[in-house]
Amino acid sequence: MAYWLVPFGFVAGYLFNLITGLDTFDWAGNPGNHILGGLAGAIGGAMGSFFVGGGAGLSLGSGDALPYRNRLNAGKYLLVVQGSEALKDRATTILRQFEPESIQGYKEE
Repeated sequence: MAYWLVPFGFVAGYLFNLITGLDTFDWAGNPGNHILGGLAGAIGGAMGSFFVGGGAGLSLGSGDALPYRNRLNAGKYLLVVQGSEALKDRATTILRQFEPESIQGYKEE
């Protein structure tokens, strides 16, 4: 995601500064302000790619698999039932007898 968001962020920041005419950094002059606006946009694009693209999950160890990993590490079981609705309903009925911590169902789309 960073391959797209960082360059587009730079262009967007540069153009935003060019269009609005903001003079945020007096010492940088007119072209310097545009370039600094582009760099701010590139930083924003990098942050967006990191947080939205899953970099936070990779670096902080979160994500969809974390709750399952924690339960497995605690000695609990993960059971997956795949099949027709009748089979899933039957499995749910059987599993409810054992009072599981949770039962989740997902539909394929």
